[in-house]
Amino acid sequence: MIMIKLTKLYLLFLLLISLQLQAGDIKITKINPDFTSRINAPPEWVNGFEVGGIAFPIKLGYQAFVPPKATNFDAYYDLRNLGMLPPVKTQSSGGCWAYSSMSTVESRMLMLGEGLYDLSDNNLKYCHGFFPERSTYGNAWMTTAYFARQSGPLLEAQDPHPGGTTMPGEDCPVGEAPVYFIRDSRYPPNDMALLSN
Repeated sequence: MIMIKLTKLYLLFLLLISLQLQAGDIKITKINPDFTSRINAPPEWVNGFEVGGIAFPIKLGYQAFVPPKATNFDAYYDLRNLGMLPPVKTQSSGGCWAYSSMSTVESRMLMLGEGLYDLSDNNLKYCHGFFPERSTYGNAWMTTAYFARQSGPLLEAQDPHPGGTTMPGEDCPVGEAPVYFIRDSRYPPNDMALLSN
């Protein structure tokens, strides 16, 4: 009896998928040319360090974003005065993307009243699960994937800098539970005028 119900459910699913395909609403997203050009470009070096960033693989659909009506904000806003800014820490070379991601999560946890955490940007930088040799040029999508599969965030004590993981994907901590479950990611438009309103 259960097998018959499962078969009917599967056939209904296939029917709905085929109707969706016939409707022609499926669109293939084009690869972001900024992403392609950066991937194919030779690395840039400044003072012995590789620098630069990589755009998202696709262009995000910000055209559908409707900004809220104009709002009057305070002339001054400082997270330090609100007790929502984690302390400054040592950032590893090439890990600005991981450092800023973890600092953002730490700040958000303070805003939610969860307390002050010291999260490991070192673990995100080296144990993100993407290209094994890649520790620089990370982005928000890599961070989101790291959180979504619950690889982190880990505490700084679980993978410290310096003294913890030292090579991409090689000596990452195994079996460590994330200290917090991150369930949302938001990508603001890349428009400073819009963000400053």
